[in-house]
Amino acid sequence: MKKTLDLTKAEFAAKELLANLGLDLTDANYKDTPRRMVEVLAEFTSSLREESKKELEEHFSILFPKHNDRKVEYKGMSVQSPIRVYSLCSHHMLPVIYDIAFAYIPKKGE
Repeated sequence: MKKTLDLTKAEFAAKELLANLGLDLTDANYKDTPRRMVEVLAEFTSSLREESKKELEEHFSILFPKHNDRKVEYKGMSVQSPIRVYSLCSHHMLPVIYDIAFAYIPKKGE
């Protein structure tokens, strides 16, 4: 089942979660904490939603265009490194930071 982003419902759920963890949300320190928490979680999980996958495909089609009308000979490997990636651990929803390298060897004539 495809889910859509609903920040209003997520903020309500965050308030419930924090309250059930025993936090006093009337304390001035927690003013707007559920909203901020949801905004951060929405950002950290944005790449997992379908619309982000489409955006990524469009981005890569610009960076790595297909040359259907002509043959292009690439020589060597294309490498981009380091790429810093921020995400959440799927087991505990804690922040993780990855440094990754992206490399590929183009097929001849593509």
